[in-house]
Amino acid sequence: MYTRQILRPSSWTLRAAVRKLARYPEVTHVALGLKERRGRLTALPSLKAHVAEKRSVPHRCKLPRFVQSNDWRGKLQRFRVDVVATGGVPELFGMRSGDHVMGFDRDIGVAGLVFKKGNKCYVLTNAHVVSNVAANQRTGRVFRYHPATGRATVLGEVQYLTRLDPRVVATSDTAVIAVANAALVEPNMVTGLPFPLELMGNIRAQNQYFLSLEGRFLTYVRPEPVAGSPLINVDDVAVRYTGFWQLASADGVAEKGMSGAVLMQRKGNQLVACGLVFGGIADKFLFAYPFEPLFMRAFDSLPQ
Repeated sequence: MYTRQILRPSSWTLRAAVRKLARYPEVTHVALGLKERRGRLTALPSLKAHVAEKRSVPHRCKLPRFVQSNDWRGKLQRFRVDVVATGGVPELFGMRSGDHVMGFDRDIGVAGLVFKKGNKCYVLTNAHVVSNVAANQRTGRVFRYHPATGRATVLGEVQYLTRLDPRVVATSDTAVIAVANAALVEPNMVTGLPFPLELMGNIRAQNQYFLSLEGRFLTYVRPEPVAGSPLINVDDVAVRYTGFWQLASADGVAEKGMSGAVLMQRKGNQLVACGLVFGGIADKFLFAYPFEPLFMRAFDSLPQ
């Protein structure tokens, strides 16, 4: 294990050298680390100039082996340069279907679908995740929640909301958040999958479905329509729900924090959204509404 000190980013002389490297058109960014040879680290501190690919370039654009910079006393310092091919350019990893969202009252749910209408981006989840029935449906800002770190990033405000009321039978549990910054999301993509979620369908008997939970894939089987209007506990308030389906967990996973997830099927290189999860019975069953009608109601209500 190498213990030689890596270059310090606080050095004025070093920052000047980095600026020189950053002017080369092929360089996407510069990191401070140890030089690599044949895929293995050496003990040589280096300015690591990252490029999308190593290729022939005009001599004036060729990266130097060393870059020089004067310190505050005018003394010349020399820094080793290591060129690293990344195979791509820097970009944000946006929120996808299957990532977690958090409501204003710290309720945790799932981004069921990230989509666009016109030039605006939206996130679909459950109404009970982003509002509070016990507080008379009060809403506020919605956040992207990072379970690994506990960090929360502002996503946006609620644009569409199913009203959940103990005096009314609920036929949906849907919310749409208008995303404040489109760079925060990746429309139609699912965490852990290369295929877009672009098709809509509904839950059908005898079919099998799966969902993504932060890239963990879980399977649900034996869909059965639930008869009548059973009472379901929402924010410590009993609300009657109707028109939904029950699915058995094939993996023994049905738990809080899965509200808003989309039940999917694969069709070639596309994914079909078939149901929106809103509740269930721990470890055994998920409850979900057929996807297409609830999505179309929400989509049609959004501004053009």
